[in-house]
Amino acid sequence: MRLVGKVHGDPISLTAMGIDVPLTDEGDGTYSFDTTLIMPKQGVNDVLLVARDRATNVATHSLTVDFSTELPVLIISYSPTSTTIESDNPNFYISGITTLGIEAVTVTHIGDGKEETTVAPVAEDGTFSVVRTLKNGANTFSVSVIDVYGNTNGTATYTVSYEYVAPDPPKTVATTWNPGAISLWILAIAVALFLTVVIVSRMMKKD
Repeated sequence: MRLVGKVHGDPISLTAMGIDVPLTDEGDGTYSFDTTLIMPKQGVNDVLLVARDRATNVATHSLTVDFSTELPVLIISYSPTSTTIESDNPNFYISGITTLGIEAVTVTHIGDGKEETTVAPVAEDGTFSVVRTLKNGANTFSVSVIDVYGNTNGTATYTVSYEYVAPDPPKTVATTWNPGAISLWILAIAVALFLTVVIVSRMMKKD
């Protein structure tokens, strides 16, 4: 960690976490310092600065440093899973999970000679999902995240070859026009009506 600052007065020494820090006289009553500290552990570290002057007066300043060099988690899945796709649906789904606290994921898509970048939000549980539209030919994807410490993790490039294939036309059911069959149905209905009329008429005559 880089530590930069000034000490006012006439100090003779400055320590940070017990380590001597060189001072530079600025000629205006201040002494500047610019040093690099190595944090003893990952996570929270307490840094204490102690300055002493010639009269043995002591001034202190403390600060807390939250430090990490660990790469954030980044697990990716792609759908469809095949790297060669022939379909009428160009949608390509990229989903995954990353370290809690990361707010966004960056997806880079190179296809048809163009590079496009999508910044997608990450949910509170660390999950995310991005949909990209495949271009005909090769499509190259990469995904990256940056955590609150500035650590970056990214995937290796992933290439998908896509070819648009038109869907099969809808199937039609052929119907056959048969005038003879329809005529028989009409004749049958007419005969039935005639018989009904004859029967009803005879019943009326009997009455």
